[in-house]
Amino acid sequence: MSKTKKFGWILFGLTTIINIVFFPFLPDSLAIQFNASGISRTVSKPLGLVIMPIIILIINLAYGNDESKKSSIILGGVILFAANLGISIVNLIIAK
Repeated sequence: MSKTKKFGWILFGLTTIINIVFFPFLPDSLAIQFNASGISRTVSKPLGLVIMPIIILIINLAYGNDESKKSSIILGGVILFAANLGISIVNLIIAK
């Protein structure tokens, strides 16, 4: 197994664990887009918490063995992981 694929599995696992831990504390509707007047788009909690891990999984399965695109794949995975964590934290703050 390539290092890129291992890294992808680690990101998938971390994202899934974080979403499971955050699940009971998040509101039923997650804010996913903001504009000047506040929240402009929301998604249901289960759907919102499943989207990022699925995208990371698909990228890992499709491109994890392609060492020529290693830096792009890792950067994309880290950005998706950070976006998922950011969305969860923002929604935790909004829920209070």
